[in-house]
Amino acid sequence: MDCLGRNLPRAKKGRRSRNARDALTRPLWPVHFKPLPDELLSSWLVRLASAHGLKVQTLSRLLAGSDYQLWNRDLDRVSPAWLLDALCWKTATPPEVGVGTTLKAYEGKIYRTFHDSYVLPWILPLKMYHRTRRGYGLQFCGRCLATDPEPYFRKRWRVAFYTWCAIHNVMLQDRCPNCGAPVIFQRRELGRPKEVDGGSIAQCYACDFDFRESPVAAPVFYEESAQRAFDLAARRLEHHGPWCKPRSVRYYNVLHHLCWMMTAHYRNARPLEFAGRQVGAPELLLSSQSRTFEMRSIAERHHMVQLGFWYLAEMKERLTAAWHDGAVTYSALLRDFEDRPKPYNEIVARFSDWRSR
Repeated sequence: MDCLGRNLPRAKKGRRSRNARDALTRPLWPVHFKPLPDELLSSWLVRLASAHGLKVQTLSRLLAGSDYQLWNRDLDRVSPAWLLDALCWKTATPPEVGVGTTLKAYEGKIYRTFHDSYVLPWILPLKMYHRTRRGYGLQFCGRCLATDPEPYFRKRWRVAFYTWCAIHNVMLQDRCPNCGAPVIFQRRELGRPKEVDGGSIAQCYACDFDFRESPVAAPVFYEESAQRAFDLAARRLEHHGPWCKPRSVRYYNVLHHLCWMMTAHYRNARPLEFAGRQVGAPELLLSSQSRTFEMRSIAERHHMVQLGFWYLAEMKERLTAAWHDGAVTYSALLRDFEDRPKPYNEIVARFSDWRSR
């Protein structure tokens, strides 16, 4: 059967591959499906290659040439405009839909300004080294993959505060539960020169474990107001429409700064411990190896984000209580935080004189 669904005589693998490459020179590809809801660019590209009976690297060379390496960078973050234009042209996909597969789509929504290097607020880093990854920057929900008619990877799984799936009420995972390898689905075909089909995108590239069979755990929440805010933030990434209008980017800026304060080592500031005491959260010993919030484990991020949401639920009262307790300081609340909303500035301005405690 060819990519149009017709039954054809069986041909040699080399001939099928040449036919597929010839077909891709046409203005419209034989298989030109659009991205699935919230699909990542890398996931869409791998599925397109599989649908045409080509290796991912073969399709990449046809698109970019042999001198440009697509996969030695974070393709979902550093996505060349010419690549998006080519994919949209060949699949008859609206340009705005193509851009929506990249992490740049979150600009002005959960972070202020996009940049393609250094830490980008809320975006999990892959820590690329050539074509391998030293970080665990792609999360997944095994139940989402299991219920998909065709498994694919979501853009929201790259967001640091999205630590649990509100659809299935389970915690996300960021590595293979069998061997501990990061998720690198485009590498499944490597080392198999005679095989075009690298297997399901939902399988581990290192040990072939099927992520759809991953054991799951329910999320733990400490306090009702934080859970409501956490749930709403998660569902705003999962759905679209006027009923789930996203919050201002400045709201997420404040949340990010609070999470950053919890990861920083201040001698006289303990916002994490203070919030944990108020909600009765268990003590969590944070790793000393990761300093930025985005590089921390799912368990650490889940713990800190919901405590950040606890502060925001009643920001004036709870920040004031933390200041009187000595858990936050005026300087820490303002340090390296330029894009502050007016209500936040008005609250923090009251903490300028430590003697008034």
